Amino acid sequence: MDDATNGSNYQKLLHEIELLKYENRVLHTKIEKLTTYNGNQTLLTDKQLLFDLLVCLVEEAPFGVLIKKVNAKSIVYFNKAVADLFQLNGTRLLGPYWNNFFSHEWLHKIEELDRECIQNNCNKSDTIHITTKEGESRTVLTIRHHPKQLDTEDEQHIITFFVDITKNEHIKQEITSALEADRRKSEFLANMSHEIRSPLNAIVGFSQLMEDAEDAEERHTYSEIIRQNNDQLLLLINDIIDFAKIESNKLSFTFESVNIHALCKEAYVTFSLRNKEGVSLHYEEGPSVYVHSDSKRLMQVLSNFLTNAVKFTDTGSITISYMVQNDEVTVSVTDTGTGISAEHCNNIFSRFTRVNESRPGAGLGLSISKKLIEKLGGKIGVHSELNKGSVFWFSLPLSK
Repeated sequence: MDDATNGSNYQKLLHEIELLKYENRVLHTKIEKLTTYNGNQTLLTDKQLLFDLLVCLVEEAPFGVLIKKVNAKSIVYFNKAVADLFQLNGTRLLGPYWNNFFSHEWLHKIEELDRECIQNNCNKSDTIHITTKEGESRTVLTIRHHPKQLDTEDEQHIITFFVDITKNEHIKQEITSALEADRRKSEFLANMSHEIRSPLNAIVGFSQLMEDAEDAEERHTYSEIIRQNNDQLLLLINDIIDFAKIESNKLSFTFESVNIHALCKEAYVTFSLRNKEGVSLHYEEGPSVYVHSDSKRLMQVLSNFLTNAVKFTDTGSITISYMVQNDEVTVSVTDTGTGISAEHCNNIFSRFTRVNESRPGAGLGLSISKKLIEKLGGKIGVHSELNKGSVFWFSLPLSK
């Protein structure tokens, strides 16, 4: 850069500094006018001391204070709390440099709020969501005040107070989540008596009928009903026990080398005997791949997927498959069942969640599956469309 350019930039910088000095002197004079208190408001008689005290209080305030010119769209003052809130780290915001820090969309919203505050001659509060310079998201309560005493014929001022309420919002969300969990738990407990009683009554009732039945086919039908209800009851009890262990962090794991092909094959053979009439079960075999995991827990998750697929698929097919990609293996169960709405997909892995109240179940299986896969170092998810079917999957890193 040549000397002429350097000299021009230096002159611009000097001019800018003089402008800022002038703004500070004007602001100092106007604030001084505001410090004319009577004896009922302060015992301090030294105006300079009072002014210094007020400046100190504003500068060290635990909330942000920012003063700006509305017409010139420039900042004339901001305190330490503003710098900390927006993580400025020495970034210069005084003057028109405000426009270089925030997006024009965000600034447009601020200008609208400023105009509303001035036109209605009232304080204006609003909750905004910001992203700091470091990329951190924060929720901020802003309160705007229009001090007419600082206005001139050509300019109006806005004082904006910033209060970081991010922690408060997080606490609100936690409370809301806790209340929702408590509501679901209450529904779960109320539902348990029915879920446990129904298979028990079926087992007891059909056992008595089977004793009196003389026809072999009739006895076989009763025996099949008893077996189905026994499986349903056993699954429910196991889910409750696993859920209790997970909640108390007492669930144990046994890690070993697990052959995914053998795991899927075993699940296919087992559920081939339980599949509904009119629904075909398929297994898309792949190469033998291994993961370092707990085979029993993986079978539990896969069985949960298949149990739900059988429960909600009345016609069509259910397919077990797996694929290897990017040093991971993804196991999936695809069905042509009732499917799940986008709304329910968002919380399908939450505990006590039941998509269809007319179907049996405690709403624990998928929640337990999610906890198990996460503890095994994997990921779990679902892709579904209402009335078209679902794909439940989990992925794990391959053994090295």
